[in-house]
Amino acid sequence: MASGGRQKSMRQGDFMAKPEEGWAHNTAALAVGHGVYYSFPVRYIGSIQILETMRDLSMEDKTGVCWEAIARCCDAAKLRKTKKRKVSKVVKRFLADQPYIKEMELKINLSVEGIATSDLSSNEIISNDDIKKISFAAGGNQSEYDFVTYVAKDKRENRYCHVFDCKLLADDVLATIGQIFNILTNKAADDLESDIKAVQNAPKVDNPLYHAMATGQVKGRSESAAVNAGYDEGDGAMYDSASPSYGAIEEEDAYAIDEEKGQEFAKFLNENVASQPLYGEVGEGDAIYGDGAEPGWGYLDVKPDEDLYGGLADVFQED
Repeated sequence: MASGGRQKSMRQGDFMAKPEEGWAHNTAALAVGHGVYYSFPVRYIGSIQILETMRDLSMEDKTGVCWEAIARCCDAAKLRKTKKRKVSKVVKRFLADQPYIKEMELKINLSVEGIATSDLSSNEIISNDDIKKISFAAGGNQSEYDFVTYVAKDKRENRYCHVFDCKLLADDVLATIGQIFNILTNKAADDLESDIKAVQNAPKVDNPLYHAMATGQVKGRSESAAVNAGYDEGDGAMYDSASPSYGAIEEEDAYAIDEEKGQEFAKFLNENVASQPLYGEVGEGDAIYGDGAEPGWGYLDVKPDEDLYGGLADVFQED
């Protein structure tokens, strides 16, 4: 069921548009990275291959490709009665005929480092799409409003549109991805400055991740690093080989970040730097996946190693 007319600007194509209510998350907290994610319980539906780069497409056409990807996955998964629709020649050219369906309830974990999925109960990592391989995102439209998709390359450099049923969390999932892209493309400088001041007024914790956030070391992209924003120029890589400066942590402190410190910081964020969800509070009986699962900050010990676990396309299509 569609979630009304919320965030119409995002559903018109620009997933990076700041919601009228403002970003849901503290920008400084979201910029930390280093295993710190904001997680949502969702249902993965499947993926469909994008046959060529969408670099030269307009924002409208890129979004149109994603809308059709969502529709084809919904049809193939038999989530609703298949309906006839007009599909432009441009959209047809970019999408494979058949999607790959692998329905599964899981957590989608969003960070400046990438998008990882994990088990709802054990939090065991299922897949990890590095941010360098993610080039676009979009939310569904009309009857598919509750669906969100992002485009990422797999190990073989093939592009896939991954589709999730997010139910009432759809606006928040999409806006969080947009907020991350804003951070990485240096479009969130004002938000970072004000949000750093906000966390400095909150209780403090002796943790290297907290110090990186509260001392202003969490920044957008380094000016020396050329930004290749996927949504704009879009051939997969968001930035070049230069190191991003967000979440800057002293070398000696980097070694102090372990599972315990990561979980401690995530707990601190949930208790002291709470997000303001666009959907409001989850009420009893509200449509949300997972038995008792709720959105929130978390920590995943994600290793930047493609051989350890691949992206969604690598994991599910090898099953």
